[in-house]
Amino acid sequence: MNGFKVEDSRQNMFWGKNADEIIYCAAALGIVMNCNTLNQRYMGAGLASEAKGHTDDIMSLGVCPKRKLVVTGSLGARPDIIVWDSENMNILARTKLGRNTRAVSSIRFSKDGKLFFCTDKHNDSNVYCFRADNA
Repeated sequence: MNGFKVEDSRQNMFWGKNADEIIYCAAALGIVMNCNTLNQRYMGAGLASEAKGHTDDIMSLGVCPKRKLVVTGSLGARPDIIVWDSENMNILARTKLGRNTRAVSSIRFSKDGKLFFCTDKHNDSNVYCFRADNA
């Protein structure tokens, strides 16, 4: 997968758990790439009709302090938020924001990695807090 969205999203690339890996997003995929071999692993890959990940572009990405958990938020009338494992790419938890929130504009883990916080693109600019283990 080549590409990285920077036009309307920021701070969406992080170092991974291993020193030679980066975590980022492109379209509706969460990606972990080895910088030496250029091998990539994907969260959300597969046929669109069987999508287990995001169904619209990822707008925000956060990585927990231990670099194992990743949380991504997407565009949409009811945007998805997905917590996934950066080692095996499994989805651990998911939730949706309310109607007309348009997108998850930013998302970050707490210092201990137990919570994450996000903001939306609603006209009222809401802030949300979720437990990472059961978004």
